[in-house]
Amino acid sequence: MSVVVLDKAAQKSALNIWFFKNQPTMASTDNAAFDITDANLVLAEPLGFVSIAAADYVDSSSNAVGQASLADAIMVQSAASDGTIYAVVESAGTPTYGSTSDLVFTYFFAQD
Repeated sequence: MSVVVLDKAAQKSALNIWFFKNQPTMASTDNAAFDITDANLVLAEPLGFVSIAAADYVDSSSNAVGQASLADAIMVQSAASDGTIYAVVESAGTPTYGSTSDLVFTYFFAQD
């Protein structure tokens, strides 16, 4: 339904968050252009994505919070018995995060 991003570094980078039914195998590495082969994309079974624009952030003097809500819900039936959904975050900007913990994601799902 929505996602909230706590950006401890106040980079406010535009992000695309991809959701998958199965764990994706990426052709790219960290800090490289987002790349997933056609075969791996099919195997991962994409469920949809959420985009957070740079304008979707509100900042304080030391951090920022971004939020995006879906106009249309992504209907998901998880492949895992525990309800696991996989997410891959793609930055559309050139942020310079100082730590792997600079971004914290909170996802909001409705369960039927």
